[in-house]
Amino acid sequence: MKLLIIVVIVLAGMFVIGARAGIVDIPGLSPAKKAGQAAKGYATDADPARVTKDDEKPTAESAAEPEKTAEVASKDVEKPKAPTPVEPEIDPLAGEKSLARVWKGLDAAVIAPMVRTWKDEELARQFAAMSPKQVGEILALLPPDRASKLSILLQKRGVEDAKIAAKSERS
Repeated sequence: MKLLIIVVIVLAGMFVIGARAGIVDIPGLSPAKKAGQAAKGYATDADPARVTKDDEKPTAESAAEPEKTAEVASKDVEKPKAPTPVEPEIDPLAGEKSLARVWKGLDAAVIAPMVRTWKDEELARQFAAMSPKQVGEILALLPPDRASKLSILLQKRGVEDAKIAAKSERS
């Protein structure tokens, strides 16, 4: 009984492999033949077997050529291109927002020494993502000249952000 089951499984496997290889014609399992048959249904201008306006009958030589053109047509069939994946929009301020969430739990006295070596433009960009209260506390701990420069940069940034927002509202 076990031997019979094994023989049936082996024969079924060979049958499926034969169908996939094109040896045995099973609809749905031999796509190359299916494409070739579909291509036979379309006549081209270069197809001499096609009946012309004068209803000429094709010759014996031209009757053998449709098989050749069907093989060529099956090779020329373009596969549909996979749709390009849509890339998610990247938030340019994602880093600043993330750091602002981290700094939200810290005191200004801890943050001020860390930012002493930061460039003013980078620090102003970071301050723009933070709450005004926390920015004011940090600015109070920085040297007055630097706090003044950073305040001016924040002011310019606010004006630029307002212009961008106004343009996007018009669109």
